[in-house]
Amino acid sequence: MKGEKIRAIRSYLCQQGVRYYDVQAELIDHFATAVEKEEKENPDISFKIALLKAHRSFGGREGFRKYILQANKNVQKKTNRLVFLTFLQFLKWPYMVATISIAAFWYFTIPAITFDIDFLFVAYFIAFLAIGLFNYVSLRNISWYLPRRANIALGSFFYFVFYLPLYIGVFKGTESWNPILMTIFLTSLSIGVYAFWVVPKKLIVETEKMYPQIA
Repeated sequence: MKGEKIRAIRSYLCQQGVRYYDVQAELIDHFATAVEKEEKENPDISFKIALLKAHRSFGGREGFRKYILQANKNVQKKTNRLVFLTFLQFLKWPYMVATISIAAFWYFTIPAITFDIDFLFVAYFIAFLAIGLFNYVSLRNISWYLPRRANIALGSFFYFVFYLPLYIGVFKGTESWNPILMTIFLTSLSIGVYAFWVVPKKLIVETEKMYPQIA
């Protein structure tokens, strides 16, 4: 399908409330196929009419909503995969050197800490909160759903799945600290802060590569 028709489909998707480029990209192929089918069956109709008929073939407004929801889910799956692959990098060369260095730092620093260890957890919480808010403001005008979704996914994962359960369930109120367990926990939090800072921005570049027909 020619470029001007693709642009027309994008414009139509925007009118239907599909704001983000990557969600549009998930839908364009379906729409283009449906439009081409209408044009083959009715060679004399205009592109605009074929576009409207294609929309109706999805089930009208309500039926099309299901396609939009599925497109959002597809983007979310890609978000989770890219975030997961980003964290795997810290177990590979050369990022493994940084991971080992951070772990060594905490392992030898923990025994020398004289202040209440809770201050560290509060500091990490404030860092996560500050970065999350900064990312939200920075990404609010971005037309890609994936980086915005990554910011939410990273923040939610570290707070609800990792930080909160371990802090309250394992460390809060503990009299004696296991240095190895603490090292793993603080190293993971350190990597998490770094990832939370850089991943959403890096995903803008990755998303543009993933959807070249839109970028």
